[in-house]
Amino acid sequence: MMCQNATWIRRARSLSLIFLTAFLVADAQGQGALLGALTNSVAITSSSRQFMVHGDRELPKSSSQITPGWTQLTSQGDGELIELEPRSLAVTCERIKTAVLSRLELQDAWRGRIHLFVGPVPRNEQPLRILPDQYLDGWQYRIYVPRKFSWKGLVRGISEALILEIVNRNNRGAFGQAPLWFNEGVSGLLLNEHGRSFITEAYTYRIQSERKPDPLAFAREQLRDREPPSFADLGFPEAGRLQDPAEWRRYQAGAQLLVHELQSYPETKGILNAMLPLLPKHLNFHTAFLEASRERFLSLLEVEKWWALAIADFRFRDPTTLWPREKLLASLASVLVEPTATSLGTNQTARGDIALTELIRTWEFRLQEEVLRRKVVQLRILASHAPKPLFGLIIDYSRTLEQYLAARSGAGRDSLARGAVETRTQFIAQQTIQRMNSLDLRRRAL
Repeated sequence: MMCQNATWIRRARSLSLIFLTAFLVADAQGQGALLGALTNSVAITSSSRQFMVHGDRELPKSSSQITPGWTQLTSQGDGELIELEPRSLAVTCERIKTAVLSRLELQDAWRGRIHLFVGPVPRNEQPLRILPDQYLDGWQYRIYVPRKFSWKGLVRGISEALILEIVNRNNRGAFGQAPLWFNEGVSGLLLNEHGRSFITEAYTYRIQSERKPDPLAFAREQLRDREPPSFADLGFPEAGRLQDPAEWRRYQAGAQLLVHELQSYPETKGILNAMLPLLPKHLNFHTAFLEASRERFLSLLEVEKWWALAIADFRFRDPTTLWPREKLLASLASVLVEPTATSLGTNQTARGDIALTELIRTWEFRLQEEVLRRKVVQLRILASHAPKPLFGLIIDYSRTLEQYLAARSGAGRDSLARGAVETRTQFIAQQTIQRMNSLDLRRRAL
């Protein structure tokens, strides 16, 4: 009996093997290709382990293993198409990540992993579309990338994915997104500063200049004869207008300028980083921006005024007319004092200089006003010749005097008693002197 059972089991196993073999042979084109893809697939983890790139172990024979790593093809004006390969793409992602963290002055404290799938893009997905997936411990991200893709589009996509991870790093609620101007501003500045150096390409060599490129070169070119978008237009652009290539370039230039200017001054430098984790808590970025900048801006109207001044400063500056540091500091020191002449008697005059802080403390406002308005103009002209960080310092001097003049001019408009007006003007003058003294300390430290 046991012998008969053993014989039946052997026959059943043989029959199953025959049916399995027949099935595989009949479906060789489909199943064979699938098995081949599975056995030839690879997943590369980047050095920081945040990126996992999925693809094939080897590129097709007709790929860039023999020819250069990119081809002179155009993708809607967004740079040449490059051949993507998992190992080099993992290195490229880390390079972009390093630049993003450096631009935002952040430490690497990632929590959400980013998966990139190189190869055919599923029919229902778009190339380089970022797909967030929520898990119990946070968010992860999927990106499908075709084997050939624009290198500039790749930098923009990876940069945006990294920004999304920063925004939602500690978020357990609704998914938050950075505004379009922030994504375009950060990625555009990175492209201006680093160019193709992000891209790891096999069998290619690149000679890089040691001269640091101008991050606002694109903005200068696009906004030379055009007005940058307002802060409101950057926040909520008309989708139809952005379909026009010229309008899209204007928007990109404005976004790059806005991010650059916000990061350039001590009073606004921390706003963007403070805004990012607040985005999931608000319906739009405006309220998150104002909450992050409450010490600088009380309303969107104040933001628009600051942006208008930043645009004027940008147009006023010309990199070809920058002065040497020593000459600039000497000129600044001369602007911050006012020559005076005091009569000592018959045919005798004592000449000297009075600091602007002492002038504000001791002179009548009607005498101060003419001098200080002249000093504001001189500071603006001087700023046009100043590189950063001297530019920011000079503009801060100018703004401090402008705010003082505006406050003093309106100090007596309310129906206040004379003593109350005098108390207010003394307070305004004292605050201004303190700010000027703080700026003097910054100047001496340079």
